[in-house]
This record gives sequence, C-alpha cells and structure tokens, in this order.
Amino acid sequence: MKFKLLLLFSFILFTQLGKAESSIKPLSDNLRGKIDFSFLFFDVYEAKLWSERNSGLYTKPFSLELIYKRDFKGEDITDRSISELKNQGIIKKELNALDILIRPIFPDIKKGDSILASYTPSQGVIFYLNRSNLIGKIEDDKYAKLFLDIWFGAKTSEKKMKDILLGVNK
Repeated sequence: MKFKLLLLFSFILFTQLGKAESSIKPLSDNLRGKIDFSFLFFDVYEAKLWSERNSGLYTKPFSLELIYKRDFKGEDITDRSISELKNQGIIKKELNALDILIRPIFPDIKKGDSILASYTPSQGVIFYLNRSNLIGKIEDDKYAKLFLDIWFGAKTSEKKMKDILLGVNK
C-alpha cells in the first residue's frame, strides 16, 4: 500500500513539474527597438526586436516578438504574410514554398497573445506562442530570412517600423 501511494505521489509530482514550462526568452538581452503598429484605424500589434546593435541583423541571433492587440485567424496571418512577400517581389516558386512552410505554423490569435520568432544564423527561425509553446520552425536559412524580411527587408512596406525596430529612428 505504501509503495502504491509513493508511486502515485511521484506520478502526480512529475506530471505537475512537466506542466510548469519555463518562459522562452529572446535570443538577446538587448531590446533594440519597439513600435506599436496600426493599419488604418486599427491597432494590430506591438513589435519588439532584441538583437545586438553593432552587427548586421542576420549575422547574430535575434528575436522579433509581435504582441497582438486584436484577434486574428491563423489563416489570415499567413495570407497577409504571403501578400507582403509578394509585394516585395519574391518569385512565385519561393512564395509557394514559404506558403507551405508557414501555413501550419500560425494558430488563431487572441488579443494579448504573442508570437516570438527567434532567428539563429544558418539554423533558421523558431516560432513560439506566448513564449512557451513551440508552434513551428523554418529551418532553411534562405526561407527564414525571406520571411523575416517582411519586417527587415529592403522592400518592406513598413520602412518606418523597420527603422524604429533597428534603432535607426528613435
């Protein structure tokens, strides 16, 4: 009987420990820039970039976090991402490949949810929901950079946001 109770107690203890996930942290301690992004009259998200200031963005690990200010369907996030990439002139073959890579990543988002995208050179980007749940990866470095260029590319539709996140404009 004591053995069964000990076994039961051990099981409960270890299952509860597994539930206490630690929060994923950005890949840099340096908050380089942040901005509230709105489209027309709608608040969309707060964007934050953690990265080293004295290096090219894609040469060191960095994290981009979007904290959503409204609900979105995951499908709408993917469709908007692909639209942004198309407007940057990404060729159809790469757009199709990115669509296949990112469509399963993005879940439906509720106001207050965040997506943390952590990029490591030559390893790609890992996505976390609310800094605790791994929701996907883009392991191919080329496609990881293409995706992140929505915010940081030369042809981004939001140059002001890019500059503020990179610390060019304060």
